Amino acid sequence: GETDNWMWPRHTGDFSIFRIYAGNDNMPADYSEDNVPYRPKKSLKISLAGVKEGDFTFVYGCPGSTREYVHSSEVDYVANVSDPEKIALRTTRLDIMNKYMSQSQAVRIQYSSKFAGVANAWKKWQGEEKGIKKMKTVAAKQEFEKGYKEWAAGTDYDVTDTLAALYARRNSLYRAMEYYNETVRSIEKLQMASGRPVDMKDYYRPIDEETFVAMMTAFDEALEDCYKPEYFLKSRDRFADMEAWKDAVFADTLEAMALAGALNEFYSKNLVPRENDYNRRINLANRTYMKGQMEYRNDKVFYPDANLTLRVAYGHVEGYSPADGVSYNPVSTLKGIIEKDNPDIFDYDIPQTLRDIYAEGGHEGQPVCFLATNHTTGGNSGSPVLNADGNLIGINFDRVWEGTMSDYVFDPDFCRNISLDVRYILFILKEIGHADYLLEEMAFVK
Repeated sequence: GETDNWMWPRHTGDFSIFRIYAGNDNMPADYSEDNVPYRPKKSLKISLAGVKEGDFTFVYGCPGSTREYVHSSEVDYVANVSDPEKIALRTTRLDIMNKYMSQSQAVRIQYSSKFAGVANAWKKWQGEEKGIKKMKTVAAKQEFEKGYKEWAAGTDYDVTDTLAALYARRNSLYRAMEYYNETVRSIEKLQMASGRPVDMKDYYRPIDEETFVAMMTAFDEALEDCYKPEYFLKSRDRFADMEAWKDAVFADTLEAMALAGALNEFYSKNLVPRENDYNRRINLANRTYMKGQMEYRNDKVFYPDANLTLRVAYGHVEGYSPADGVSYNPVSTLKGIIEKDNPDIFDYDIPQTLRDIYAEGGHEGQPVCFLATNHTTGGNSGSPVLNADGNLIGINFDRVWEGTMSDYVFDPDFCRNISLDVRYILFILKEIGHADYLLEEMAFVK
C-alpha cells in the first residue's frame, strides 16, 4: 500500500517475475504448449551470503534523469512553485478518492491502483521540496553562480544571465502546462471524451464529478485567461457555477467532447511548441554552462546525470539518521512485517499464509529490504544490485523520503536507495508460492 511508500524501515516485498519462453531450439517462436523456458547465454548468480553494513553495492540500469548541475532558477522553481502547487492539487484529489474509498470496499478496490499512482509522486515531491530547502540548495547554487560569472566574464562560458532570463520567461508557460496535466488530464470524463481509454469497471462517477469541480476550479483560478482556450472562457460564462458546468459535461457527451477537444488543441498547439522552443534554447545554453563548470572546477569529479541511458552507481550498505535521536539500521526483516500486521488497516493486512509461517518459528530474522548509498532515481526500479563479486544481492526499487531531493542535490548523509533483498524473493517463491522448480533453475553462490 501507499503508507510505507518512500519510507524506511520498508517491508514491501516489491518484485515481479516474468518467464520468457522459446522454441526447443532456444529461438523465438509463436505460442505453443511445447515451448520451453528461454536459456540465456549469461545470467547472474545469486548470492546467499546476505548483506551487512559497509558491504559494496553496485546498481546498473537505464533510469530517467537527474539535474545535478542546472541553474539555480530551475531548482528555485521546483522547490517554491512546482512542487508546492502540484502537492496541493494532488492532496485535493487524494482527499476526494479517500472519502469514497473509506465508505465502500468496492470503491477502495476500484481506486487502490489509481490512488497509489497519484500518491507516488505526491509523496516524493514533499520529500524533494523539504530536502532542497533543508540543504539551502538554491542559495548554494546562487553563490556558485556568482563566482562562476566572475570567472566566465568576457568568455563564451558567461551564460548564467542568459539562463536566468530564459527560465524567467519559460516558467509561467511551464506552470500552465503543469496545471493542464494535474487538473484537466486528471478528469476521467474528459479523458474518455478525448478518446483515451478508461477502464469502466474501475470507474466511479461521483469521484470523477467531484474531481471535475475541484480541478477545473483550481485550473481557472490559478491561470491567466491567456492560457485558456476561447471555448473554455465562453463556456465558463454560460454556467452559473462550476457545479452547473459539471452537470452539463457529465450529462452531455458532446459537451464533454467539445471541452476536452478545445483544451487538448490549445495545449498541443499553443503551449507545447513554445515550451519546446524554450527547452531547446535552455538545453543549448546548458551545454555551454556544463562545459564551463567543468573547466571552472577542474579539481572536481563530475559524475554524470542520468539521461535515460545506461548508468551505473556504486555505494555501500549503510543506515542513516534522519533526525536528532533517530537512527535507522540498514536492514529490515520479516519480524517488522509481523509487527505492522493489522487486519483493520488495508495496507497492513498481510496474507494469513505469512502469519502461519512466522508462527511456526525460525524466520524472525528473514531479511526483507536493505539500504545503500547508491545514487538512483526514477527508472531504477527493477535494477539489479550486485555485490563486490558481481553476484545478485537485491533488486533496487525505491529511495528514502528524506533523500528524494537527490535528483537535484545529493546528500550522502540522507540519500539512500532501498532494495529488496534477493533472499526475500527466494523465501516468497519457496514458502508462499511453492515454486521450488524455479529455484532449481537458478545458480547460487554462498
